[in-house]
Amino acid sequence: MTAQATEQAALTPARLLQAIAERLRTAPPAGVDAAYVEGFLARNRERLLKELEPSLYNRYRHRGAPERGRRGYKPPADACPEDSARALLQNARTALEDPAFAWAWRAATGGGSSGDDEDFGEGEEERAEQQDAFLDMVGVPEVLCGRRLSGRQQLHVGLWFTDLAMLTHPEMHAGGWSGGEMY
Repeated sequence: MTAQATEQAALTPARLLQAIAERLRTAPPAGVDAAYVEGFLARNRERLLKELEPSLYNRYRHRGAPERGRRGYKPPADACPEDSARALLQNARTALEDPAFAWAWRAATGGGSSGDDEDFGEGEEERAEQQDAFLDMVGVPEVLCGRRLSGRQQLHVGLWFTDLAMLTHPEMHAGGWSGGEMY
């Protein structure tokens, strides 16, 4: 572990806030007195600590979040588009081999909504669960390249990458998958 990594690991939100507070006390911004700084820190301590806390994903990813190249991996929101695209395509290719994926994919495409497929399921709640499973299998994040995606946009992104995975996967294409449709 490098010295910088050790230093960053030792920085907790409380220590960071303490360092910021000390700096503000010794050199408050122009036009702001030390009493106001103290009052501000006291009133907003919990909120400031929360803001300084790293996300739970970043904090615990080493303990169980899927790694790059594994099913369900979600690229960080600030990842470059190429990294996000590679991760989503790899996740879609991996998901194609999961037996449960067909149901999730079918829900995402709207399959079985005409009522002619009794095996698919009865209600919108089941369809929503399958759509969520689809998004998890493909690993579509809520925020992609710094932009928050709506549920519909997430489904579209997942379907685009699944379609691309089907078209570029030699075994799937030769085995009856064509243009994103199952035969």
